Amino acid sequence: MNNYVKAPFIALGYHRSGTSLLAGLMRCCGIHMGDKLYGPLASNEKGHFEEMNMLHFQRMLLRSICGSDGGIDICPTPDDVARKWQHTSALAAVHKGFPHLSNEPPENIPWGWKDPRTLVFIRKWTEIFPDARYITVIRHPASVAESLRRRDNQSYVRVMDSWYRFHLNLIELISLNRTAIFVYDRLVDDPRLLGNFFKSRLSTGDMLGLDPTESDMEKCTQLVDPNLRHIKSPGNVLTSAASQIWEILKARAIQYI
Repeated sequence: MNNYVKAPFIALGYHRSGTSLLAGLMRCCGIHMGDKLYGPLASNEKGHFEEMNMLHFQRMLLRSICGSDGGIDICPTPDDVARKWQHTSALAAVHKGFPHLSNEPPENIPWGWKDPRTLVFIRKWTEIFPDARYITVIRHPASVAESLRRRDNQSYVRVMDSWYRFHLNLIELISLNRTAIFVYDRLVDDPRLLGNFFKSRLSTGDMLGLDPTESDMEKCTQLVDPNLRHIKSPGNVLTSAASQIWEILKARAIQYI
């Protein structure tokens, strides 16, 4: 990690919540999201903007801790992660140098990653990267549930429980003012919102002086296709637990710059 900025920009969010959109916008704004990116699928036509090495790495961690790396139910508690973290074979990669980049980027380039599984390990990543910058995207839980039903035939109750447990890990970051939060629909409506946020933080330096150019902002605009937002008005009633977390997150979200 000697040749690039040590504090990464980490994209956070649950499955089907717009993390690929967020990561794509971060990339357009000048953040190196990796060299070997997970490409587009029918369910994600613009691409995932997910570095394959990082994806495989966190899946290895899940296998070491939980015995499985698949399914929305795979969400160990922070205490489970803490107890088993030092015994995972995957962690050898951390001590040899961070594995998410296949080739080191040019000196001092902003870098980061996106993987919904990052929320599971967020306490440990904050220990490894105490100066990391976190950018979170949230989406209405009912929209998430409907998207997962269409893609994976997941049940509503199962998604609500998983969504709630994943987002509990965000509350600690919020209490420490460690993350900027964006609502998925606002990023679709205003693709320049993230870039404008970075520009608004130039005087504080807390976003490492990231200053997207007008060309970068235009790339953000071109990335977003509102027609890919297939679920606009979820009708399902939230569970009380999910509703409480949603209201906390939404109240902290950046809506306008």
